[in-house]
Amino acid sequence: MEPSLLEDAHSGDVVAIAPGRDARPGGKRSRDDVLVRARRPADECPFCAGREAQTPPASLELPWRVRAVPNRYPALPDDAGRQEVIVHGGVHALRLAELPPPLLGDIGEAWSARIRALRADGVPWVVPLVNEGAASGSSLDHSHSQVIATVDPP
Repeated sequence: MEPSLLEDAHSGDVVAIAPGRDARPGGKRSRDDVLVRARRPADECPFCAGREAQTPPASLELPWRVRAVPNRYPALPDDAGRQEVIVHGGVHALRLAELPPPLLGDIGEAWSARIRALRADGVPWVVPLVNEGAASGSSLDHSHSQVIATVDPP
């Protein structure tokens, strides 16, 4: 089922409804699963170096430091914008805080490059965000962020 944007009848806010995100690895979890989930072994992680074929083709690649790929399970419908995943290096690390400082600069460079490219494609609103851990909605343990590009203000 495709994502859609709907107006919340109570608040009047526009909200994204994305039932297809349940299909992503770890997408359907109970609250208890979220709180006690064990870390996925690095040998199963599609974001680790050597497993690039397990993600969509990269829209940006800083020679195996950082990659940007389309999100396979976007929260937005195609006519509302685009969503990309920024993979934070090829080494399996859970949190942004675990990464070496030079890699943090590369991540910032990737965000800037994707923001410029998406705006050049005519998408006016682009926001990078980091969601870490299952409680934030992240379904993969490998450190990564999102770039959300919308045609309307977020």
